[in-house]
Amino acid sequence: MHSLIIEGIGAPLDAADDRTVLDNCLDRGVPMPYNCRSGECGECLAQLVSGRLQELPGADPAIYTPALRDAGMFLTCMCYATSDITIRVPLRAGDAPPIRQFDAVITSVARFGTRTMRVEVRPQAPLVYHAGQYFEWHLPQLSAPRSYSAANAPGSETIEFLVRLHEGGGVSELLQRAELAAGDILTLKGPFGSYDLDVSGERPLIMVAGGTGLAPVKAIAESLAASGSRRSVSIYFGARDRDELGYARSLHELCASQPSMRFAPVLSHEPEPSPWQGARGLVTEHLAATLGDQFGAQAYLCGPPQMINQTIAILEAKGAMRSDIHCDKFSPAGSHGH
Repeated sequence: MHSLIIEGIGAPLDAADDRTVLDNCLDRGVPMPYNCRSGECGECLAQLVSGRLQELPGADPAIYTPALRDAGMFLTCMCYATSDITIRVPLRAGDAPPIRQFDAVITSVARFGTRTMRVEVRPQAPLVYHAGQYFEWHLPQLSAPRSYSAANAPGSETIEFLVRLHEGGGVSELLQRAELAAGDILTLKGPFGSYDLDVSGERPLIMVAGGTGLAPVKAIAESLAASGSRRSVSIYFGARDRDELGYARSLHELCASQPSMRFAPVLSHEPEPSPWQGARGLVTEHLAATLGDQFGAQAYLCGPPQMINQTIAILEAKGAMRSDIHCDKFSPAGSHGH
């Protein structure tokens, strides 16, 4: 154990040397900024004031640059304390829902097209989480947990998840073989992430999702609508073809019912000829061609790393501040499955 001091919060924490700095803080309810917990989003950057750290390999070099490392900045999700340490980090405002492990019963499993399944679960007790947060699935058939974002706003008796089907994917195989089906008990841990949004904000909001990255975006949009928010919201959804639009239908309908919300799907592999009359190509190409100035805007992005990095560059070029761009990257091989 080592002593972990966070400037400004008083008493030091006891930090286990087999837990990352971030996990040590989350274990004790410290409202740390973070999201992916795998070195891909950069939300958990902190300043090392004193002490020594061991850094895990694998951080996204586009996010955690040599310049940041040279300035004494580190990713709390990728580092372990090897001595007593003191750090400086801007803590989150407001209350963070407690992270706990619990059981939930699967109430339904539905397929949307050929590549997406929706899994709905009912926790045994009421659950508090913020729109945009995610949960770990702990399955005895798999050696490591998988993480999926809640796809519906808080306040319901059930939680929806979107699962992208991949050949050889652990959860994909269990669902397709009906070894994980309605009536089964699923062990979850969470909620994780600080991807949530202040629904009382008034600045324009851009949300960009790729594939099943639509899940947290849908949850945030539902929360905004339920709050009566009138802020301008533009949602861009990058999908391969119309086959992937099935689950987006409810979000499309929600946006159509809200005067300040706009939903723009972009299909990259829709064949010709096709009745599709919407945008085609990469969602990033569509953004670059159609977005105006984004000075003062906030952005929430969820999808593959390449899409996220390109979208960040586009938004910054159009005037958005990097500190106002929140991202959640994932990949099939990554820990965050969505």
